[in-house]
Amino acid sequence: MMSTTMLSERFRALWTSCLPIGAARTGPAAEPILADLFSRYTDAGRCYQNWAHLEHCLAEFDRTANQMDYPEAVELALWFHDAINAPGAQDNEQRSADLFCQWGADCFSAAFVKKVRALILMTRHIQPPREGDESYIVDIDLASLALHWTDSLPDTLAVRKALGTDDSPVQARFLNGLLARPRIFYTYFFHQCYEEPARSNLQRLLARTPHARELTMCG
Repeated sequence: MMSTTMLSERFRALWTSCLPIGAARTGPAAEPILADLFSRYTDAGRCYQNWAHLEHCLAEFDRTANQMDYPEAVELALWFHDAINAPGAQDNEQRSADLFCQWGADCFSAAFVKKVRALILMTRHIQPPREGDESYIVDIDLASLALHWTDSLPDTLAVRKALGTDDSPVQARFLNGLLARPRIFYTYFFHQCYEEPARSNLQRLLARTPHARELTMCG
């Protein structure tokens, strides 16, 4: 795991590298944005979409960045994708995308802001990705499903609490939806590495999830 100092330096370098070449560097510097993100991800009320989840996402990003078309856009989207995390809310990703737009509108080109915003919204997992970078951010966000069961279980139980739907059909419906896909992971790399362990973990978790059986039968 990277230290907080290393992650801070990483964000500053990323933010600077995304600025348009030769353009006047208007808008906020990286420091206040990083401070805002850090305070959000380390909030005591967070149980899943926290600083550790962000670190895990960045580690998975590092394994596949050389296969992406616009890796800087993907990485910046990862930094913001869970910035807003109101338990049980249905618009967290939308509000996280809006937060990025607020910070980035005066710094980056309109095309770049639009691209990062679209990538953040893909982590709603509502629709299949349309192109490579969308597939990578979706897969990275779900990669923790494939952790060893003893590591994955705390994460998945935390998801219930984060959703505000502990012991609820909502959790079972989401998990069944993932299992019903022809493949959980869209990219070749993540499919080869994580598909089988993720499916195994989801099946084991569903066995422990109330309402899972009736939703499976009705599904």
